[in-house]
Amino acid sequence: MYKTKESTSPEELARVDAFLSKVESRWGVRLTPGHNPALRYMRHSWEPLRVYPKPLLVYLVVEALGRGAHGLLRWQGFHQSTEAGFKFWLLRPRDAGEARAAEPLPALSPRRLAAAAGRTRSAALDATLDLASKATAAVSAQYPHDHQQYHMPVDASPLGAGGRGTGAGEGHDVGEGAHPPRAGRSTGAARDLRTRDSSADGAPAPAGPGAPAAALPALRSLSAAQLPIVFLHGVGFGVLPYLHFLRAIVKSHPGHPLLLVEVPHVSLRLCWQAAEVDEVARALAAALERHGFSRAVVMGHSYGTFVASRFTQLFPKMVHSLVIMDPVCMLVCYPQLLHNFIYRRPSRENFTSVSGSLDLIRFFCSRDLTISQAFCRKFNWAELMLWPDDIPERCLVVVSGLDDLVPSALVVRQLQAAKHPAKIMHHPLLGHGGILLLNNWQRQVIASMGQFLKEV
Repeated sequence: MYKTKESTSPEELARVDAFLSKVESRWGVRLTPGHNPALRYMRHSWEPLRVYPKPLLVYLVVEALGRGAHGLLRWQGFHQSTEAGFKFWLLRPRDAGEARAAEPLPALSPRRLAAAAGRTRSAALDATLDLASKATAAVSAQYPHDHQQYHMPVDASPLGAGGRGTGAGEGHDVGEGAHPPRAGRSTGAARDLRTRDSSADGAPAPAGPGAPAAALPALRSLSAAQLPIVFLHGVGFGVLPYLHFLRAIVKSHPGHPLLLVEVPHVSLRLCWQAAEVDEVARALAAALERHGFSRAVVMGHSYGTFVASRFTQLFPKMVHSLVIMDPVCMLVCYPQLLHNFIYRRPSRENFTSVSGSLDLIRFFCSRDLTISQAFCRKFNWAELMLWPDDIPERCLVVVSGLDDLVPSALVVRQLQAAKHPAKIMHHPLLGHGGILLLNNWQRQVIASMGQFLKEV
């Protein structure tokens, strides 16, 4: 994938030949030797970056939005720390003092008045977070339309031979597998093409330099026995579109720490260059270790599922359970993600309809310098793909039926074919990022994740 034929070793060529033989045998096709110069293919890692320069004002506005998001996080009680150049935001669970404040109080007592003021403050915070999140999510979400959007035909894949695994209607659970994944299912040629960079015990890499020690003492008081929830955001405006969703998590599970990871190079922020996904995963492992956590519920959306995928592969013992929403990390070998995010060009509908115009904003995000660099220069796609045998048994997969980046029907088929016990939630009417616009669907996802928190 990243070498020319001339730079490939004889052993690697033998593995490629063995893989092609298996493809021919499985699909009943014959790949004729030779070269077809008219055959077009996607080779984004070799081609020049697709970048559209933007005015400095755009980045200044996004920076201001980011600072506003930081203020809203602090308003909720989050504390900031830094690990290997990435910002982490940690919210402590409610302490005993807050629990006592919830007890019945005499009328007009100072504590009752303080509690009423607290409720007013909470309502104002909820309204602010909902407005800020919905506004930015509405801009960065996908608005499905038919022009120049490539969707992998389900019947064109062996995974879809039995038909679609999802139907129309309201959002629903597809169900859970009856058996755990078979051991060693991905061994052989496909497994050989992937590499591992984890230690035998899944221990995180040593903490990198630059983490401010002054921010840590207050955070160390968190009990290691409390299972934290880690959240990894997607491409767009950083954590801002997720603030209301995160607030809902805190309200539903106030006894669990919540750790957010900010990845600036996919957030239209001013930064010099993109980092590799493995760098984010290792920084997360070091941050968890620094705060005294041995395991966590890892929750990722869109790009965040790539980080979750590598974290799960590199540090499997640190993953208590996994929640992946709009999982672009699954079936990366299919062309849907690559075509629609990197190669797709604007169509006439992008300039003649409201939904098309909003979808055009995501196109310009994909043409940002560091975002393009991240996907076209810093991605080892074969390693980032999450295979069923890498997924922990406690797993929730949330897919959207009209997602133009994830072949959702095939993802469901893959998990069912692997007999993986993961729970699958499917909303047939949403596009990529649509979960951020539906509060009710968010609550259902959070409730399903809550089942994992009971299994410490």
